[in-house]
Amino acid sequence: MQIRAIGFKRNKKIFDKVGVQAKFIRWNQWIEGDETQYIHAQLKQLMETDVKFKDAVFHDVKNYVERQIHKGKVFATRQEAYKKATDCILEKIAVNTCMGRRFEHIKLYPSTQNKSSKLILSGKINAPYGLHRQHYVKLTER
Repeated sequence: MQIRAIGFKRNKKIFDKVGVQAKFIRWNQWIEGDETQYIHAQLKQLMETDVKFKDAVFHDVKNYVERQIHKGKVFATRQEAYKKATDCILEKIAVNTCMGRRFEHIKLYPSTQNKSSKLILSGKINAPYGLHRQHYVKLTER
């Protein structure tokens, strides 16, 4: 299995230890692509038309902002914080959806999967196709 990894260079020693063939793909390559931007726009539209998705995104946004404040990030206003966090959450979903359209992949991440992604994967909303080809694995330290 080939894993395409964001942050590959930073984690190369780990991949080498487990014998995983990986290809490094920069985040900007994904967010600057027309397909990702189109998916991002679809997700914004979905927030306007689906209350369940909007509520899930706002749940994720609240958690994101709280983590950023805990890390010392300063925002000019709460409104600015929520706008930036909403864009960030939707961007991540758009990129992961675009990746899923191109290849099946594993996302290794040190946190639980966000509520909005789980809702999309549940099939209970009419979201853009592709996220289901991402297998989410929460990393934990021993």
